[in-house]
Amino acid sequence: MKEVKRRLEDVTDLVHLIQSLLPVEEAARTCVLSKSWRHAWNTIPTLRFHDRVTMHFIDRTMSRYYKYNIPVKTFDLRIRIKNKQSASLANKWIQTAATQRCLKELSLTIYNSRCSEFILTDEIFSGENLHIFEVYCFGTIDRDDIVSVTRNRVINCVSLRILTLYSVKISDKVLNSLFSTCTLLEEIHLLFCTGLTNIKIKNLRYLQKLKLVSSEEEYKTLEVDDVPNLETFGYKCCGNPRTFKIDSISRVTKLSLFDVILDVAFFDNIKSKLHFLENLKLEFSSWCPEKLDITSASLKKLTIIFFEYERIDDVQVSAPKLCHLIYGCPTIIPNLSFQNHTTPGKIQLDLLDLGTPTDNHRLYNMRELLDFSSEFDIGIKFHTYYDQNALDMDIDDLKIRFPFPAKNVHKLSFSSDGWLHPSYLDALFTICHPNYITAAVRKKYSSLTSELLKRKTLELKHIEFKNSDNNKWEHLTDTSLVKIDRCYTLELKLNWCSL
Repeated sequence: MKEVKRRLEDVTDLVHLIQSLLPVEEAARTCVLSKSWRHAWNTIPTLRFHDRVTMHFIDRTMSRYYKYNIPVKTFDLRIRIKNKQSASLANKWIQTAATQRCLKELSLTIYNSRCSEFILTDEIFSGENLHIFEVYCFGTIDRDDIVSVTRNRVINCVSLRILTLYSVKISDKVLNSLFSTCTLLEEIHLLFCTGLTNIKIKNLRYLQKLKLVSSEEEYKTLEVDDVPNLETFGYKCCGNPRTFKIDSISRVTKLSLFDVILDVAFFDNIKSKLHFLENLKLEFSSWCPEKLDITSASLKKLTIIFFEYERIDDVQVSAPKLCHLIYGCPTIIPNLSFQNHTTPGKIQLDLLDLGTPTDNHRLYNMRELLDFSSEFDIGIKFHTYYDQNALDMDIDDLKIRFPFPAKNVHKLSFSSDGWLHPSYLDALFTICHPNYITAAVRKKYSSLTSELLKRKTLELKHIEFKNSDNNKWEHLTDTSLVKIDRCYTLELKLNWCSL
């Protein structure tokens, strides 16, 4: 008898699993399949309500769960708060789910419009077995239309593993209480949250991921201490640039900083303390350092992006394991140096948002970079809101400076919202001869293909393109252009003549 009961429970669990993967209205329709499906639907522990579900349907469902004490393990509510009545109903449903001891995942997406501050019920942190807690607030008209957890007084979620708050108002007191109670936290995401002045993340020995994006109200202090297992850390300042000390994140493998003030001590710590760092991303918008000198024995991927008109002329990188460099700047490409003259086997160089180049300066930098023995994949993404007629590409000067094009470019990729200027393409093919080309542009590929066809027999033995109709490689000829212009992404294989 016990074996039969266990098998019936297994069947019910399987049906619940299938229903949990469906939108709530589709899951409800499965009740017509059989009696077992109907009974399973009535007790499904996973409730996901998207914003198109009527409030009447949600209220009827939650009332039944409350009346018959049906357990809820996952509660995902997406709702538009339009008035006090909808706010009151939402909090009633949230309270019904949050007070259940078996609740493991609580996810709330609030579209708050034409309503004053929506204060979540005090019971949202009462679940002892709660593992995931997420609140996202969207669609606010002004800063008063927010979701708030500033008055919460009941914090019993000692099993919490993941905390995510997006555009939520929360006080230092509540947040610090969360951190002191939820010592098993593994991930923390605080994005555009208000009401915070002093953030202290301490004694979280299981914390692996930490992402902070400040609102316009900058934190006065940020302390991160005793987080020995932190692997991923991201900090973005949306107000005035702030400083941050990295002494307490020595085991981090992925570090991302936006508009954080970097001094000499920061780069010294990168070299001497962050021995496990593999991925470093630095973005600058409202300020610019005098120089960047990045030395790391473990670094594999480096991203450096300057927005608007910020620029820097002195960028030095020394990283023997570097294999992926993403660089976005309207001016130069950084100088690279490698310890003990050991270069990586392959470097992926992505040049982002360069706009249309106006002279040879960036191409000089790129060509000098290609002098390394590494194999390169180069990606170029630019917009065409610059004046393409203002191009000043001196092809003859490029040929004099670099009489031999680089042969170590495996793939050259283009991404653009317009057409590719023939002079720019001519300059690129003067400094390098890639084996493959991929291009994703909104307009036709005539400028790219005509530039390559012009070089055929002189520099190119033959050109192949991948036919999107049959996914096969075919020789490129003048008659192929009609097929090529139908492609969303063009793929070319080039066989260059030996020099």
